[in-house]
Amino acid sequence: MESSDERQNKIVMMKQSFFDEGFLIPTQFQQLEMLQDRDNMNFVKDVFCLFFTDMTRQFAEIEQNLGQEIHGKQREDMRRFLFRLKGSVLSIGALKILNGVNKMIQFFEEENMEGIMAAFEQVKMESANLRVKVEPYFQLLEQV
Repeated sequence: MESSDERQNKIVMMKQSFFDEGFLIPTQFQQLEMLQDRDNMNFVKDVFCLFFTDMTRQFAEIEQNLGQEIHGKQREDMRRFLFRLKGSVLSIGALKILNGVNKMIQFFEEENMEGIMAAFEQVKMESANLRVKVEPYFQLLEQV
């Protein structure tokens, strides 16, 4: 069985790996941690859970629009979806996902549908990778 010090060291190392591997922006994650207090010890975890739930919904909206020709209202809807996605990603500082979303926006402005679809696949993959990365961290935190 791990000692408390061993768990704490593991937590510190896991969190540092988020930054070292480019998954999260350190200052953004630290700002979220500063919002956590004794009354809401799971604040950061809750923010991430909401983020992943929202991502699922946003991905469905984007996929629905990618299957159509984008003109007029659909174009404005897609623009709104992309910038809302970017805002969600910025809220937790998910750097790899943000890079993919920025590519999607760039390709959208260039009207490059193949580029948008490729970047979207990257965003979905990075979102899944982030989830796999942070879930054990939050589980470990609950044991402390």
